[in-house]
Amino acid sequence: MLKLGILRSGPRADRALQLESQGRGWWPFSYGLLSELQENFNPASEALLERLYSSLMAGNTALKITRRGRFKSLDEKLAIEMQQRFGRSRDVRVHDGAASSAITSLELFRTLNERLSAVVHASDWYDALWFVQSKSRRWTVVFDAELAPLQIVGMNVVLACRHPGPWRYPVNRLLRRWLMSTLVPELQGKLTQARLNGRLTVGACTTSVSGVQLFHPECLEAARNEESFKLVRQDIMRPTEGLYDVVRVMNALTPRHMPDERVRTGIKACLESLSVGGLLVLGRSPEANDDATRVTVYEWDGKATRVVWEMNGGYEWPDLVNSKE
Repeated sequence: MLKLGILRSGPRADRALQLESQGRGWWPFSYGLLSELQENFNPASEALLERLYSSLMAGNTALKITRRGRFKSLDEKLAIEMQQRFGRSRDVRVHDGAASSAITSLELFRTLNERLSAVVHASDWYDALWFVQSKSRRWTVVFDAELAPLQIVGMNVVLACRHPGPWRYPVNRLLRRWLMSTLVPELQGKLTQARLNGRLTVGACTTSVSGVQLFHPECLEAARNEESFKLVRQDIMRPTEGLYDVVRVMNALTPRHMPDERVRTGIKACLESLSVGGLLVLGRSPEANDDATRVTVYEWDGKATRVVWEMNGGYEWPDLVNSKE
């Protein structure tokens, strides 16, 4: 039996969302819907956009989940702290790392600028998807920012690359197996060559390769219109090119997602991205209760950190912050 995927928005996609919210499951959405949503975004599209983000697996198995307002209390308290510490005499530079769609970064930017003059750079390593068409144009393979295959889309079918699909759809499994061994390596090679040639940017589309950014449409619009709000690709395991007054990383630097040594590497990179006297903000927001967001704000003196304040018990792995291992 062949099972069709969800290729576009509309009543069928709405029904799929309803079933999925009930835990009943559905066949994959096509990530090509992201292009449509960015071109024609409106508030009614938010639920579908969230569904697509939440189904995107990053390379370290972390999902690209984002929710508006999840850091509201933190943003307000952080704005007060920064106003008292830095004042309005200059622009305060903020880097919000591992920001997923960056909608919470945009909320931080707006909250800060009610009290002070802030420049916010929001970053994520998984910032785009790439769509590569076959020569026949019957099939398109979707790749993530590291050029790993995510989906095969075509002939009104959506096939997931990361898992074979249910046994009750044997035709899908056989078709996927064939395409994964023939088409996917061919198109992955074409995409790799485009990156080596410096042609892999969302704005530099070709007839067979195109891309879509994963930042929220509102954030893309703000980055176009607000000089002080920027969206960048940045690995949180590496220091930023310039120094910042505040570096915030939420829901990423946690042993829940990676080994302790990787967490230490990420924290070290964050500290190396801070000016002396700057603030490091670490924490996470439990999925079931945004009001229980756990955060610690550290001050960096160039050699060590000290706790400035905490929320809801603070960052859960404080031993990893100043660890010398």
